[in-house]
Amino acid sequence: MNLQNIRRDLEKKRPTFEMLEQKALPILKDELEHRQIHTHAVSSRIKPVQSFLDKVRRNKPSYPLEEINDILGLRVVCLFQSDLYCVRKVIHDCFEMFSEHNKIDSMEVNAFGYFGFHFIVGLREKDIASNSELRGILFEIQVRTICMDVWATMSHYLDYKIPKGIPEDLRRDFYALSGVLYSVESQFQALAHKTKKARKTDSQKSLPDLDQVIDSNNLGQYLHWRFPDREHVCGPVWVVRDRLLQKYKTLKDLDQVVAKSLNALLLYEKERPPQGGSRFVDIGALEMILLILHEHELDDRFDYYKKYRDLIK
Repeated sequence: MNLQNIRRDLEKKRPTFEMLEQKALPILKDELEHRQIHTHAVSSRIKPVQSFLDKVRRNKPSYPLEEINDILGLRVVCLFQSDLYCVRKVIHDCFEMFSEHNKIDSMEVNAFGYFGFHFIVGLREKDIASNSELRGILFEIQVRTICMDVWATMSHYLDYKIPKGIPEDLRRDFYALSGVLYSVESQFQALAHKTKKARKTDSQKSLPDLDQVIDSNNLGQYLHWRFPDREHVCGPVWVVRDRLLQKYKTLKDLDQVVAKSLNALLLYEKERPPQGGSRFVDIGALEMILLILHEHELDDRFDYYKKYRDLIK
């Protein structure tokens, strides 16, 4: 095995991995933002040459650049364990999946360590476009919580800085520390659940009277209730096109169609985000729903929103 040749081949291919990084990282970040999945950090790195060569020495692959799939690595650090599975869904939806290792559910109860999800993926054909050199190149995505990241970082440093690994007399302390981090994370997860439940209760308390006839005052209250996670406009909200809103008499009439149209709105917003951002403000979201539902009734020469209206049942 000629390490000098392998080093040369890796350095020659580095621009391709940099291009892959510039493609893959925004795809992941944009989709996490679109789905409102809050994270602590989303990062990437290209494996340093020496680290790559060390791995080649350990594993002795026949074709290092093809068999070592973490030359490019992306990492998502989540706030809570429940977020891990939301991020997992994003990765499955946004990339070609080649392998997945669930290091949480697959660990024995008394196992030593504290891990997350590891994925080996590639770009989808539509994301490769004209960059044919990216086709078939795999990379790794790791997904962890903050506590998992702390554990992985510290244990990696301590283990690899000691030639023979962690001494037997210190392993008990490592087991205990792993348990403490697990307990801390579980408490934060429980607290997050309780906080979310309390917010939902508060939201229900502020539920507007849906039997009211729509006017500029109660429409604003309705938008705050229906779209609590969207930016709220200040001042009058009577900017929705009257010709569309006049089809609905009460807030209840309006909410029945809005509730059914949220998936169509999310798809439209993903494919055609508003200028200057990735999401519509509350009044913009309502207007887009009404346009998707009714614009073709006003001008049937070109049914621009049919694709999205077909999602509404």
